Amino acid sequence: MSLGLGSPEEIEMLARKYDRVAAEVHAASHGGEAQLAGLDWTGPRSDRFRAKAASLRSRGTHDAQVFADTANRLRRHANWIREREALMRSWENRIVQWATAHPPDPLNPHLPSAADILHWPARHSADWEALARSLRARGAAL
Repeated sequence: MSLGLGSPEEIEMLARKYDRVAAEVHAASHGGEAQLAGLDWTGPRSDRFRAKAASLRSRGTHDAQVFADTANRLRRHANWIREREALMRSWENRIVQWATAHPPDPLNPHLPSAADILHWPARHSADWEALARSLRARGAAL
């Protein structure tokens, strides 16, 4: 089930891919550091080379962090979708139980009843929350 934002499982799979890319970028940007440090090479060319390597290492560290942050945001998004889906299921279950317990009463048409539900939302739809607000406004105890 999904709210149209991608399933939490798909989003977490994408987050794992971003984690792998972050690790690869970090490893690539730091991989030659030990080899470079072990070289006995001096002079202006070596200084320029080492400065360029440090710049690339810095950029790689930054890029790896961007990928890792994106993965974390994706995981938070997947959790948010799960929470919203659970909330919609909760509203759906409470409204269905309430409607079952409150059939229309021709003797008391002013009391809230299942007849107040003019449109039943699709399963796990965000419209369940709006329907719950509408029923509570009519006096339904949900």
